[in-house]
Amino acid sequence: MPSPNQSYNLALCPISINGIRIEGFSEDDVITFEESADDIEETVGADGQTTTSVNNNENMTAVITCMQNSDGTKELHRQIREQKAERQVGAIPRRPFFFQDTIDGSFVSSDFAVFRNNPGPNRARVVGAIEFRVLLVNAKSDMELAPDVT
Repeated sequence: MPSPNQSYNLALCPISINGIRIEGFSEDDVITFEESADDIEETVGADGQTTTSVNNNENMTAVITCMQNSDGTKELHRQIREQKAERQVGAIPRRPFFFQDTIDGSFVSSDFAVFRNNPGPNRARVVGAIEFRVLLVNAKSDMELAPDVT
């Protein structure tokens, strides 16, 4: 995690979907990652006994926030339209995803990214930010999602 006086140069932190670099981010949260499921699941029996098991779901969701009028927003909407058309003729083809943090070298990648939403335009007084949610199937990452604060 960067120290408070360290900043990112997003031009050096590539985000690509289907081999196309995404740019035109909002000024705040550019990209965040969420695990799709808890690491441990529990089952409680009729007698109240709890059993825990490891969840092997390796999926993640990437939330990419772009300015409404950016090239990144236009490209992501184009890919969403393409994905929707592909769904009509059968299975959704593989669409690789890649992000690398050049500050610490950490990365998140997936061979199969699927758009979860198709956000509409913001009708505010000023140009707003739009969030795209992307499912990363069997994501690979060496990024620490929950930093140790002890």
